[in-house]
Amino acid sequence: MANSPVTGLGGVFIFSDNTETLANWYTQHLGVEFMEATEAGQKMFFKPFLFREHATPETQANAVFAIRPRTTQQPGSNFMVNLRTTGLEALVEQLKAAGVTVEDLEHHEGQGWFAHVRDADNNLVELWEDGFTYPEA
Repeated sequence: MANSPVTGLGGVFIFSDNTETLANWYTQHLGVEFMEATEAGQKMFFKPFLFREHATPETQANAVFAIRPRTTQQPGSNFMVNLRTTGLEALVEQLKAAGVTVEDLEHHEGQGWFAHVRDADNNLVELWEDGFTYPEA
């Protein structure tokens, strides 16, 4: 596609049965300092990486590395890649028309639009149209 609706990497999510042990491993061995939250009644850990958009340096964005409880996604998924997009609703319609499995399309107030699709190897891919307001750096 000449004008790809994918604008960048939004994040990488690892699903784990023991999020705290896995987060501790990344902290101990790679120095990743996570923030902690609760998801589905279980601990999750995430590390946002803030950056400025190359084409518009006044625009701040982030990519996140997160360790989430396995129960928050369908069985069989050990990881998920999140891709930043524009025009997500139209993209979802194009994917459906092409026979791609689209599991959902949801709006999360303050975060934006999310769609979950399966690629040709049945990997879970999250498509995200950013709606987050970033603090000034």
